[in-house]
Amino acid sequence: MNIGSIEEADLEALCSMVRLNFESVVRMCYVALRYMKPKGSGSLINTSSLAGLKTFPHLGVYNGTKFAVEALTDALRMELAGSGVKVAVVEPGRTSTHLFDHWAAEQKFDPAQGMLEPEDVARCVRFILEQPREVLIPRLLVVPARQPR
Repeated sequence: MNIGSIEEADLEALCSMVRLNFESVVRMCYVALRYMKPKGSGSLINTSSLAGLKTFPHLGVYNGTKFAVEALTDALRMELAGSGVKVAVVEPGRTSTHLFDHWAAEQKFDPAQGMLEPEDVARCVRFILEQPREVLIPRLLVVPARQPR
């Protein structure tokens, strides 16, 4: 996750983030759906972020990658409606991972404002998967209870 003003950004690092955050999702969907659609079953659950729903200063490119995941997932959900393949997206807020390790101390989130654990996000994925065949949860936003925005 590369953050900072656009004029100070490392263009190659930003493009690498676009490939990781969006191109990899496109490629995974492409491959997975080639198996799921002919079988008429399966669940494709992409990971976006709260940053895919609202923008933040100095995160424009990151926001863009997550907005793109949202758009792709929604388009695939409509495209595959009635095919037996469920398509959804999980939108986690602040999560305790190594994503923020390289941020400067003044850029980091205040832990007192809450952080999800990876297991919290995994439970959300499981919740989506456990729904009956006729139920689809197209998106699931999950944030720490103390997260202010």
